[in-house]
Amino acid sequence: MKRHAVVLLGRGGYSDAPKVQLAGLVKRLECTITDNLVLGAFVDQATPSLPQALDECAESGARRILVVPVYVPDDRNLGAWILKLIKRWMANHAGEDVHVSVSRPLGDHEAIAEAVVQIASDPVSGDHVSQVVGLSDNGEPGWSVIPPHKYHLLQCRGPRCTARGSGDTWDHLNGRLQDEGMLDKDVLVAQTGCLYPCNLGPVMVVYPEGVWYCGMDRSAADRVVGEHFGKGQVVSDYARTPAPQAQRMPDPSS
Repeated sequence: MKRHAVVLLGRGGYSDAPKVQLAGLVKRLECTITDNLVLGAFVDQATPSLPQALDECAESGARRILVVPVYVPDDRNLGAWILKLIKRWMANHAGEDVHVSVSRPLGDHEAIAEAVVQIASDPVSGDHVSQVVGLSDNGEPGWSVIPPHKYHLLQCRGPRCTARGSGDTWDHLNGRLQDEGMLDKDVLVAQTGCLYPCNLGPVMVVYPEGVWYCGMDRSAADRVVGEHFGKGQVVSDYARTPAPQAQRMPDPSS
């Protein structure tokens, strides 16, 4: 049993590159600090989320956990929210004697500046654009065609929805759409950053109706696929309407 753990916390994206790079960092750190459990997690747009990684650490027996943000530049508001998220997680594990700390931002470390200087000082580093094969000024022909979809689905992959389990929910929902033959045909899916009503997450919006679905989970996803996309019926149990009067929305990272 490893009593100490390190969670490398990154930012996700729409490709597999963030996961591959973070996995590489995890592997290198595992080889260096063999007496620690080392895991990777993501703030947004990918899984596992930070709460999921902390759960895995606690379940493995780790009682001292260090969270290391490995993204630059740092977002101070996001950093403050991460501390709040960890504080809530610790409150839910108060009886387990688990302690979590967070390292200072990666951009504040002298080593990161030294690494950038080293890369910039190497005259042969990187790929020469003129030698890269397969690049086109206009992109793929299909990029100039608007898909003939019936519904446009916006799935929030912001930090708070990610922490509330949106990754698992969206994977399940997209799998259902794929199984039903609706994905990118009847339903065009777009993953977004924060959609703002964070306390109601995981959140998604369906157009052209402009229906906001909140508190989404696998069960809700099944109903939306079957009833809304399959029969054109709004699932009222999860649907919410915008506030009647526009209000100033808070910073979702605060």
